[in-house]
Amino acid sequence: MRGFTEVIREDLRSTNVKVSGIYQAGVKTNMFFKTGEKFADDVHDKFMEPKDLASIIVFMLSQPPHIWIEDLRVNYK
Repeated sequence: MRGFTEVIREDLRSTNVKVSGIYQAGVKTNMFFKTGEKFADDVHDKFMEPKDLASIIVFMLSQPPHIWIEDLRVNYK
């Protein structure tokens, strides 16, 4: 995913389009359960809330136009 993001960023560098990569840990959605893999019952408890990730994205997008956060790695405790 990171390589794909970097290629798109480079391809669009001469335009007004800005590309960011957000590499987050698990998020409490049902996506993981749809894979058919077996997960421990408490695995979802260790993931971050979707609203927390959304807050991070809003923060990134609310920076002044001359500031751009190109990559961000988000983990949970």
